[in-house]
Amino acid sequence: MTRYVTRPINLATGMTARGLKVFLTAQQSYGSRIYVYHKVLAEEDSEDIKRKKWKLMKQTTPDADYFSGSASTMEAPTAISGGLHEYVFDSDELITYTTNDGNTYDSFKTFAIKIVMQASNTSKPPRVNDFRAIAVF
Repeated sequence: MTRYVTRPINLATGMTARGLKVFLTAQQSYGSRIYVYHKVLAEEDSEDIKRKKWKLMKQTTPDADYFSGSASTMEAPTAISGGLHEYVFDSDELITYTTNDGNTYDSFKTFAIKIVMQASNTSKPPRVNDFRAIAVF
């Protein structure tokens, strides 16, 4: 298993977001998986983002089971060159969280992304060539 974690990303002054979308260009072999997680921090929240919990994002394209062997008849994902495919991961449409002191937030100023790559054959792990994260309102 391999992990890649971004440093916290702060949105521009005066900007906030309510959701995240992640695009990966990757090569993934049979039996391997790519998972993407996020954590966010509201501008008004004084807690450190390092103390927040990671939340799993949903893989929307191609279908998450395409490379697991459990997929039946389904269209192949859009191929780029050299066996690379475009993957899209989405957060909940509206990311909300509640702090230990009971405050609830539904927008954020700072976020971090974690990519976890797992393979049943350790000699053929997934390979990510390109990664883009977009904060959306």
